[in-house]
Amino acid sequence: MTSSCLTERESHGAPELSADAPRPSATNGPDTVNHSQRETLSASPEPATSEPGPSGAPEADASQVRRRVNGTIIDFWGHPVPNVRLALAGAETTSNAEGAFAFADVPELYDISLSVRIAGDSTEVYGYRFVGLTRRDPLLQIFKGLPQRTAPLQISVTGVEGQEGLVGEIALGGQHGQRSYALSANAAESAGWRGPSTHESPIRFLLWETSPDDRRIPGTFLSYQRSTLSLTDAVPAYLDVAVSGPLAPLPAIRINTTTERAPGESHIASSYLRFEAGPAIGLSQLPRSSSDNAPFETVAPMLDDASVTVAAISGNGTNESPFSVVYANRLDAATSATLVFGETSELLAPADQANSVGKEDEFTWTDTGDTYIVAFEDLEVYQTVYVITAQPKTSIPDLESLGIYYPHGGTYRWSVESHGPARSVDELCSPPGYLDPFSADFNYPMGPRLGAGRFWRTAGRLFTFQ
Repeated sequence: MTSSCLTERESHGAPELSADAPRPSATNGPDTVNHSQRETLSASPEPATSEPGPSGAPEADASQVRRRVNGTIIDFWGHPVPNVRLALAGAETTSNAEGAFAFADVPELYDISLSVRIAGDSTEVYGYRFVGLTRRDPLLQIFKGLPQRTAPLQISVTGVEGQEGLVGEIALGGQHGQRSYALSANAAESAGWRGPSTHESPIRFLLWETSPDDRRIPGTFLSYQRSTLSLTDAVPAYLDVAVSGPLAPLPAIRINTTTERAPGESHIASSYLRFEAGPAIGLSQLPRSSSDNAPFETVAPMLDDASVTVAAISGNGTNESPFSVVYANRLDAATSATLVFGETSELLAPADQANSVGKEDEFTWTDTGDTYIVAFEDLEVYQTVYVITAQPKTSIPDLESLGIYYPHGGTYRWSVESHGPARSVDELCSPPGYLDPFSADFNYPMGPRLGAGRFWRTAGRLFTFQ
C-alpha cells in the first residue's frame, strides 16, 4: 500500500485560492480554458442600424451584418483580456471586460492591430498585427495580457530522507499558470500566475525510483498524491508533502517512440505526464544523436486524471540557436508513436547586425507553408511587437496610433516561429487559440491545449532601427 499525505499549512491570514507559472521572456510568453469572474459590457463601435423590426429592436441591414466583425481577445491561458486597444482600417476600439470587441463596416479582407500594456515593476508593452483575416469572429490570442502574480512558496517533503535513487516532482498550477518543482526536503520557491489575485491551484506529486539500468529514467512509481493549494498574490504559502511506507509499485505503462528527420547533430527524447487539471510532470529527458532511429521507451504510471506526452526536442530555446519540438499526447500502452521533425524556416533578410533598418524595409525568411509569428523585440525596454501572417515576409508594423513607437537608434532582435499545422491566419484565429503548449517554456508543455503538435522558432537576428 502507498500511504501519503499532502497538506497545506495556514498561510498567515491569506484567505484562499491560486497558483501557477509565468511565461518566459519577450519572444513568447508560457501558454485557452476557463475564465475568472467578469462583468458584461457592450463592445463598440456599433454598426449603423435600420428601422425597428417586429420586436421593437432596431434591425441591422443584412450587408452591414456581413461586414461586421465581432471578436475576442484571450491570453495564453484562455483568459479574456480587457482594456486592449485595437485598430482596424482607421477605426479604433477597446475590448470590454469579457475581452470582446466589435468593428462595423469591415472589408472582406482585413488586418487588425492591437496593443497591450501590463503595469508592474517595469511596464510590459506588446503590440500585435494579424494580417489577412476574412473571418467575422476572430479569436485573437496573445501571450500575455493580465498582471503577473507571485507568491513566496515554502515546500517541505518528509518521509524520503536517506533513501537513494528516489526522484520526485511537484506540479503546481491550473487555468492561470503552471510550474514544476524537483523533489527537495526543504525548498524556498515561488509560485507565479496571471489572472485573479487569489485562486485555488491544483497540486500533483509523483515519486519514483530510477531504473537500475539507467538512472536518468523512471523504473518503479511509488507514490502519487493530489490536492489543492490556496495562493494569494504577495502572501507566503506553505506546502507539506509527507510520504509514508511501506511503498508499493503503482501500475505503469510502457510506450515505444521513434523520431525521424531530426535536425542538427542531436536532440532530446522527453516524456511528461500532463494532467487534466493543468500542470505537467517531467519523467525523462534523454540525449539522442540524429542518426539514432531506434525506438526509445517511455515508462509512465497509469493515472485516471493524466495522459502521457512524448516529445523530441532540438535546440535549447535560447535566442542564439534555432529550436524545434514535435510531440504526441494521450498515449497508452497500445500506442507506438512516431515523431517526425518537419521543415523549419531560415531567416533571409535583413542580415544579422543590420544598421538603418526602417518600417519600409522587408523582412523575409524561407517559406515552409506554415503560418508565422514574427517577433520584433526591443532589447532596451520591455516592448515586443508580433506580426501574425501566412506570408514568408513582413515589415515592421506602424502602431503609433496605439501608442507603440520604435526609438531611432534602438537595437532590436527579430525571429520567426510557427505554432502548428494552420495554413491561414483565419485558421489560427479560431477556438481554442493557436499558441503551442511548448511556446511558454521550451522544456515543458503547459496550458490548456492537449493533443499532438509541433512548434519551432528560428535563431534571432539583431538590427538597428532608423
